[in-house]
Amino acid sequence: MASYFKREIKRKDGTTYSRWVGEEMIGYETKTFYGKTKSEVEKKIREYKNEIDKYGSATKKDTATLSEWVYRYLFTVAIDTVASSTFETYKRIYDNHIETSWLGKMELKKIRLHDVQKYFGEFENLSEWTMKKIKCVIKLGIDYAILNETIRVSPLHGFKMPKADVEEKEIRALTLDEQSRYLSVLGNDRNGILLTLALFTGMRLGEIIALKWENVDLDNCTITVCEAIKRSRVYTKDGDYSVDFVTKAPKTKSGDRVISIPLFLKEKLL
Repeated sequence: MASYFKREIKRKDGTTYSRWVGEEMIGYETKTFYGKTKSEVEKKIREYKNEIDKYGSATKKDTATLSEWVYRYLFTVAIDTVASSTFETYKRIYDNHIETSWLGKMELKKIRLHDVQKYFGEFENLSEWTMKKIKCVIKLGIDYAILNETIRVSPLHGFKMPKADVEEKEIRALTLDEQSRYLSVLGNDRNGILLTLALFTGMRLGEIIALKWENVDLDNCTITVCEAIKRSRVYTKDGDYSVDFVTKAPKTKSGDRVISIPLFLKEKLL
């Protein structure tokens, strides 16, 4: 059974204030709880004991902010498990939208669903893609805190993404007339073949730059896309980075593909 008493605490300026203290033997050790009132201390003891009964252990004492947990995940887990370009995207989202935000500065244990909902509701001029990425990075940090037994339930549980106020840009294909004018201005441009490949294959710039002759089959008029090159920041675990050209395989099976090319394009490649 718990025992309760008031304790006088002296401030640095010499004044004092009272706090309620509750002590109870839980397991093989005496736990101490503090609060402004006796009922607050009783509630803390009940919640602690319920957590022990339900999970077998209590959450760890940790006052780290959401921003700190996201950073911990990025430079402890993500840096060794995701592509450098993906990590760069995560880090940019962290730098621009999480690190110095009011939500990022909040102690993670104190964040509730309504805080997250309010945070996303305040965004202006952001696309749906960006908002989803912000949620993704925040979730990674929160899930890492749950794995480390700092919190039990994610404040994202039940979250509803607000509608973005910036519409995604519609991708429009060039008309036949526009394609003809596009080709006519290439002329003898030294990058003409690259730009022609882009028009008639739909390949991304990084895929074209990474293309090797071994992946070009002129006999069957096909190109095999199996990798891409991207200029990316490559981070170290101390937070420093260097800029490098990184070659990587496509993210999905559909990205690894064989493309047919027209005969006139084959002649340009000869």
